[in-house]
Amino acid sequence: MSSSSLSLNEESIVNVHRLSCLYAVFVPLTALCLVMSFSPSHGQVAADGKDATVFLADRHKNRGIECSGCHQESPPKQKPQGIICMGCHGDYSKVAEKTSKLTINPHDTHMGELDCNQCHKGHQRSVNVCNQCHTFNMKVP
Repeated sequence: MSSSSLSLNEESIVNVHRLSCLYAVFVPLTALCLVMSFSPSHGQVAADGKDATVFLADRHKNRGIECSGCHQESPPKQKPQGIICMGCHGDYSKVAEKTSKLTINPHDTHMGELDCNQCHKGHQRSVNVCNQCHTFNMKVP
């Protein structure tokens, strides 16, 4: 039956049905995406061999580092730059030395010295920038 032959009431019912079908799919998928994006990656081991089941900010907090250890303002308005990370973790060559035993050293690549927060995310799941072109099975803390 074409929509031009439907009465206004019948057309409203059809539209409500279409919307309910859309919501029946959209809402659960949206909820699943939100849960996946905010939940830590349980049981994974990070590139440095440490626990990657919590966000980086949580790992810092669990080690007694306050927010002000990385963020310069309260409340934070932006993510800290890599120079802040290097204050505790050392310069890029020192970090590359720490990860030198990995099959692929993420801190000694053809991409040069990326800013730390290209891969390492404080309050969300970190990403492996190398995997934009390559396929390395490596978890980023």
